[in-house]
Parts: sequence; C-alpha cells; structure tokens
Amino acid sequence: MTRAVQAGVRSIEHGNLVDEATLREMKRHGTYLVPTLSTCVALAEEGTRLGWSAAMLDKLEVVRSQGLQALAMARAEGVPVVFGTDLLGHMHGRQSGEFTIRAAVQPAVEVLQSATIVAARLMGREREIGQLVAGAWADLLVVDGDPTVDLTPLVEPAQSIRLLMQGGRIVRRH
Repeated sequence: MTRAVQAGVRSIEHGNLVDEATLREMKRHGTYLVPTLSTCVALAEEGTRLGWSAAMLDKLEVVRSQGLQALAMARAEGVPVVFGTDLLGHMHGRQSGEFTIRAAVQPAVEVLQSATIVAARLMGREREIGQLVAGAWADLLVVDGDPTVDLTPLVEPAQSIRLLMQGGRIVRRH
C-alpha cells in the first residue's frame, strides 16, 4: 500500500491491514481510504455456502476483524474515508449494511459525508455532486428521522425512504 501511495494512487480500496506508517503516507499524499467493510461481513456470513475453505474463512476473519481498527486509525490520522462496498450480484442488497458497520467507529454525519462530499472529492467532482449547493446536480432522499444523528433510515431504505429524486424528478414516493 505504501508503494502504491508513493506512486500516486488516489485511493486504497479495502485496506483492512493498513498500518499507521502507511496511513501517515496516505495523509501526506492526499490518498483516500475506501474500507468496503460490508464485503467482509457478507462473505463471512455466506462463505461456507459459497464453498470457501476453512483456511479462506480464517483469513477472511483476520481481515474482517482488522477493518474497524483500520477505519479508526484512518480517522485518527486524518485520512479521508470514502463509502464503498464492492458488493455485487446476490449480495448487492447488503449495500446499506456499510452504514451500520461504520457507525461503530464514525459519527453518523461522517459516514454520510463519506458517501457524498468525500466521495465527490475523490472523483474530482465536488463542484458537481456530493453536496446541496447552487449549480450542483442533486439526487435527494427524504427519510424518516435524522440520518446525521442516526443512520437507521439508510440501513433499511425500502421502509425508510419517503421520497427519492433523481436528476430533478421524483422517482419514488412512499
């Protein structure tokens, strides 16, 4: 990871086994961390069914158990953290679980920012997306509750999203 950061990589995906020295390099170079913690949780829950060997599941547990620690260390070092999951196929429905996992280490507002403005900064598009400002594109979710305090409304979007606007038009109203 350190060599990748020093070579100019803008983001480290997963990064569960990152150490403090690498995080300091990430901070120095402006590199982002995308932890994808929900991937490890999903694979741990479904690994046996997917045919993973005991050795693979043991390795996964090591990586999974270090994920929250890596996130906490990144926060302490001031490394920008972006929301991401890498969940595909039948596991796609678990995307929102990342909110719950991250809430153990990050305040709710930081988790929201990691999925919006911090992600936009990583992509170099912070003037266009990721925030509600004049001239920016806006996809809006109206939910029950205050997700800046409690992420629960985002964990069960089918039940909690009252209005979904995309590109300025209402896509779903509940």
